[in-house]
Amino acid sequence: MEQKTIKVLTGPIGLLQSAWKAYKENFSLFITISAIGGAVGIIALFASPALLRANHGAINVVSAIFALVVIVAQIWASSSLSYAVTHEKQIKDYKKALLKGWKLFVPYLLVTLLVGLITALGLVLLIIPGVIFAVWLAFSVFILMDNEGGIVISINKSKAMVKGYWWPVFGRLLALIAATIAVMAIVGAILSSLFGQEVFEILNQIISILITPLVMLYVKKIYDELKA
Repeated sequence: MEQKTIKVLTGPIGLLQSAWKAYKENFSLFITISAIGGAVGIIALFASPALLRANHGAINVVSAIFALVVIVAQIWASSSLSYAVTHEKQIKDYKKALLKGWKLFVPYLLVTLLVGLITALGLVLLIIPGVIFAVWLAFSVFILMDNEGGIVISINKSKAMVKGYWWPVFGRLLALIAATIAVMAIVGAILSSLFGQEVFEILNQIISILITPLVMLYVKKIYDELKA
Protein backbone atom coordinates (compact mmCIF):
# COMPACT_ATOMS: atom_id res chain seq x y z
CA MET A 1 0.00 0.00 0.00
CA GLU A 2 1.34 3.43 -0.96
CA GLN A 3 2.17 5.50 2.11
CA LYS A 4 0.81 9.03 2.32
CA THR A 5 3.50 11.69 2.06
CA ILE A 6 3.18 14.21 4.86
CA LYS A 7 3.75 17.80 3.73
CA VAL A 8 4.59 20.84 5.81
CA LEU A 9 1.62 23.18 5.73
CA THR A 10 1.96 26.96 5.45
CA GLY A 11 1.81 28.72 8.81
CA PRO A 12 -1.06 30.97 9.96
CA ILE A 13 0.65 34.20 8.81
CA GLY A 14 1.34 32.78 5.35
CA LEU A 15 -2.23 31.48 5.08
CA LEU A 16 -3.61 34.87 6.08
CA GLN A 17 -1.42 36.61 3.49
CA SER A 18 -2.59 34.21 0.78
CA ALA A 19 -6.22 34.61 1.84
CA TRP A 20 -5.88 38.41 1.90
CA LYS A 21 -4.45 38.41 -1.63
CA ALA A 22 -7.37 36.34 -2.95
CA TYR A 23 -9.79 38.54 -0.97
CA LYS A 24 -8.46 41.72 -2.60
CA GLU A 25 -8.47 40.19 -6.08
CA ASN A 26 -12.13 39.17 -5.79
CA PHE A 27 -13.31 41.78 -3.30
CA SER A 28 -16.46 42.88 -5.16
CA LEU A 29 -17.54 39.26 -5.73
CA PHE A 30 -17.15 38.20 -2.12
CA ILE A 31 -18.60 41.37 -0.62
CA THR A 32 -21.64 41.35 -2.90
CA ILE A 33 -22.59 37.82 -1.86
CA SER A 34 -21.67 38.36 1.78
CA ALA A 35 -23.67 41.60 1.83
CA ILE A 36 -26.80 39.79 0.68
CA GLY A 37 -26.75 37.58 3.77
CA GLY A 38 -25.77 40.55 5.95
CA ALA A 39 -28.55 42.76 4.58
CA VAL A 40 -31.11 40.04 5.29
CA GLY A 41 -29.72 39.82 8.82
CA ILE A 42 -30.03 43.57 9.34
CA ILE A 43 -33.62 43.58 8.07
CA ALA A 44 -34.46 40.68 10.39
CA LEU A 45 -32.78 42.50 13.27
CA PHE A 46 -35.24 45.38 13.06
CA ALA A 47 -38.34 43.65 11.71
CA SER A 48 -38.40 40.65 14.06
CA PRO A 49 -39.05 42.51 17.36
CA ALA A 50 -41.98 44.41 15.83
CA LEU A 51 -43.51 41.21 14.45
CA LEU A 52 -43.04 39.38 17.74
CA ARG A 53 -44.75 42.15 19.70
CA ALA A 54 -47.84 41.98 17.48
CA ASN A 55 -49.92 39.12 18.89
CA HIS A 56 -52.43 38.64 16.08
CA GLY A 57 -53.32 35.64 13.93
CA ALA A 58 -52.56 37.27 10.59
CA ILE A 59 -49.36 38.82 11.95
CA ASN A 60 -48.24 35.44 13.27
CA VAL A 61 -48.61 33.96 9.80
CA VAL A 62 -46.64 36.88 8.33
CA SER A 63 -43.97 36.37 11.02
CA ALA A 64 -43.65 32.68 10.15
CA ILE A 65 -43.33 33.42 6.43
CA PHE A 66 -40.84 36.21 7.13
CA ALA A 67 -38.73 33.91 9.32
CA LEU A 68 -38.73 31.24 6.60
CA VAL A 69 -37.69 33.75 3.93
CA VAL A 70 -34.86 35.04 6.15
CA ILE A 71 -33.57 31.53 6.85
CA VAL A 72 -33.69 30.50 3.18
CA ALA A 73 -32.02 33.73 2.02
CA GLN A 74 -29.19 33.44 4.53
CA ILE A 75 -28.53 29.78 3.76
CA TRP A 76 -28.59 30.59 0.03
CA ALA A 77 -26.10 33.44 0.53
CA SER A 78 -23.87 31.21 2.64
CA SER A 79 -24.00 28.41 0.07
CA SER A 80 -23.21 30.88 -2.74
CA LEU A 81 -20.31 32.42 -0.83
CA SER A 82 -18.92 28.95 -0.12
CA TYR A 83 -19.05 28.18 -3.84
CA ALA A 84 -17.41 31.50 -4.76
CA VAL A 85 -14.62 30.95 -2.22
CA THR A 86 -14.04 27.35 -3.34
CA HIS A 87 -13.80 28.45 -6.98
CA GLU A 88 -12.18 31.83 -6.32
CA LYS A 89 -9.87 31.48 -9.33
CA GLN A 90 -12.67 30.60 -11.77
CA ILE A 91 -15.77 32.47 -10.55
CA LYS A 92 -15.81 36.22 -11.14
CA ASP A 93 -19.55 36.82 -11.54
CA TYR A 94 -21.69 36.90 -8.39
CA LYS A 95 -24.77 35.89 -10.43
CA LYS A 96 -23.15 32.59 -11.39
CA ALA A 97 -22.16 32.01 -7.78
CA LEU A 98 -25.75 32.67 -6.67
CA LEU A 99 -27.10 30.23 -9.27
CA LYS A 100 -24.63 27.55 -8.16
CA GLY A 101 -25.41 28.32 -4.52
CA TRP A 102 -29.12 27.78 -5.18
CA LYS A 103 -28.44 24.56 -7.08
CA LEU A 104 -26.43 23.25 -4.12
CA PHE A 105 -28.78 24.70 -1.49
CA VAL A 106 -30.11 21.36 -0.22
CA PRO A 107 -26.77 19.48 -0.25
CA TYR A 108 -25.11 22.44 1.47
CA LEU A 109 -27.82 22.57 4.11
CA LEU A 110 -27.61 18.83 4.75
CA VAL A 111 -23.80 18.83 4.96
CA THR A 112 -23.70 21.76 7.40
CA LEU A 113 -26.48 20.23 9.52
CA LEU A 114 -24.78 16.82 9.55
CA VAL A 115 -21.36 18.26 10.39
CA GLY A 116 -22.92 20.43 13.09
CA LEU A 117 -24.81 17.46 14.55
CA ILE A 118 -21.75 15.20 14.59
CA THR A 119 -19.63 17.93 16.20
CA ALA A 120 -22.33 18.76 18.75
CA LEU A 121 -22.70 15.10 19.74
CA GLY A 122 -18.95 14.89 20.20
CA LEU A 123 -18.95 18.00 22.38
CA VAL A 124 -21.79 16.62 24.50
CA LEU A 125 -19.89 13.37 25.06
CA LEU A 126 -16.57 14.67 26.37
CA ILE A 127 -15.80 17.92 24.47
CA ILE A 128 -12.57 16.49 23.07
CA PRO A 129 -14.36 14.17 20.58
CA GLY A 130 -16.28 17.21 19.35
CA VAL A 131 -13.03 19.08 18.67
CA ILE A 132 -11.61 16.03 16.88
CA PHE A 133 -14.74 15.72 14.72
CA ALA A 134 -14.76 19.46 13.96
CA VAL A 135 -11.20 19.31 12.59
CA TRP A 136 -11.89 16.11 10.66
CA LEU A 137 -14.94 17.63 8.98
CA ALA A 138 -13.63 21.19 8.52
CA PHE A 139 -13.35 20.85 4.73
CA SER A 140 -16.62 19.05 4.00
CA VAL A 141 -18.30 22.11 2.49
CA PHE A 142 -15.33 22.88 0.21
CA ILE A 143 -15.28 19.29 -1.03
CA LEU A 144 -19.03 19.46 -1.62
CA MET A 145 -18.65 22.69 -3.63
CA ASP A 146 -15.69 21.26 -5.55
CA ASN A 147 -17.62 18.17 -6.60
CA GLU A 148 -21.04 19.90 -6.74
CA GLY A 149 -22.74 17.19 -4.71
CA GLY A 150 -22.13 14.09 -2.60
CA ILE A 151 -23.01 14.72 1.05
CA VAL A 152 -21.59 11.58 2.68
CA ILE A 153 -18.66 11.49 0.25
CA SER A 154 -17.75 15.08 1.16
CA ILE A 155 -17.70 14.26 4.87
CA ASN A 156 -15.67 11.07 4.38
CA LYS A 157 -13.18 12.80 2.08
CA SER A 158 -12.67 15.61 4.59
CA LYS A 159 -11.79 13.11 7.31
CA ALA A 160 -9.43 11.25 4.95
CA MET A 161 -7.81 14.53 3.88
CA VAL A 162 -7.02 15.50 7.48
CA LYS A 163 -5.45 12.09 8.24
CA GLY A 164 -1.85 12.68 9.25
CA TYR A 165 -2.45 16.44 9.52
CA TRP A 166 -4.82 16.69 12.46
CA TRP A 167 -2.51 18.69 14.74
CA PRO A 168 -1.24 21.08 12.01
CA VAL A 169 -4.83 21.73 10.86
CA PHE A 170 -6.04 22.13 14.44
CA GLY A 171 -3.28 24.64 15.21
CA ARG A 172 -4.05 26.74 12.14
CA LEU A 173 -7.80 26.71 12.78
CA LEU A 174 -7.21 27.58 16.44
CA ALA A 175 -5.05 30.54 15.41
CA LEU A 176 -7.85 31.71 13.09
CA ILE A 177 -10.52 31.38 15.79
CA ALA A 178 -8.39 33.18 18.37
CA ALA A 179 -7.56 36.03 15.97
CA THR A 180 -11.19 36.41 14.86
CA ILE A 181 -12.49 36.47 18.42
CA ALA A 182 -9.83 39.01 19.43
CA VAL A 183 -10.59 41.32 16.50
CA MET A 184 -14.36 41.10 17.00
CA ALA A 185 -14.03 41.67 20.75
CA ILE A 186 -11.78 44.73 20.38
CA VAL A 187 -13.81 46.30 17.57
CA GLY A 188 -17.05 45.43 19.36
CA ALA A 189 -15.88 47.07 22.57
CA ILE A 190 -14.89 50.24 20.71
CA LEU A 191 -18.14 50.44 18.75
CA SER A 192 -20.37 49.71 21.74
CA SER A 193 -18.70 52.54 23.67
CA LEU A 194 -19.22 55.01 20.81
CA PHE A 195 -22.71 54.13 19.57
CA GLY A 196 -26.11 53.06 20.81
CA GLN A 197 -27.29 49.46 20.69
CA GLU A 198 -29.11 49.70 17.34
CA VAL A 199 -26.21 51.38 15.53
CA PHE A 200 -23.80 48.92 17.14
CA GLU A 201 -25.84 45.95 15.86
CA ILE A 202 -25.80 47.34 12.30
CA LEU A 203 -22.05 48.02 12.42
CA ASN A 204 -21.48 44.56 13.85
CA GLN A 205 -23.32 43.06 10.88
CA ILE A 206 -21.22 45.14 8.47
CA ILE A 207 -18.00 43.93 10.12
CA SER A 208 -19.26 40.37 9.81
CA ILE A 209 -19.93 40.96 6.10
CA LEU A 210 -16.34 42.12 5.64
CA ILE A 211 -14.64 39.44 7.74
CA THR A 212 -16.59 36.31 6.74
CA PRO A 213 -15.12 35.89 3.22
CA LEU A 214 -11.58 36.36 4.57
CA VAL A 215 -12.12 33.73 7.27
CA MET A 216 -13.50 31.29 4.70
CA LEU A 217 -10.59 31.95 2.34
CA TYR A 218 -8.10 31.21 5.13
CA VAL A 219 -9.68 27.78 5.69
CA LYS A 220 -9.90 27.21 1.94
CA LYS A 221 -6.15 27.83 1.59
CA ILE A 222 -5.53 24.98 4.05
CA TYR A 223 -7.88 22.83 1.97
CA ASP A 224 -5.95 23.71 -1.20
CA GLU A 225 -2.66 22.59 0.35
CA LEU A 226 -4.11 19.31 1.60
CA LYS A 227 -5.75 18.63 -1.76
CA ALA A 228 -2.58 19.33 -3.79
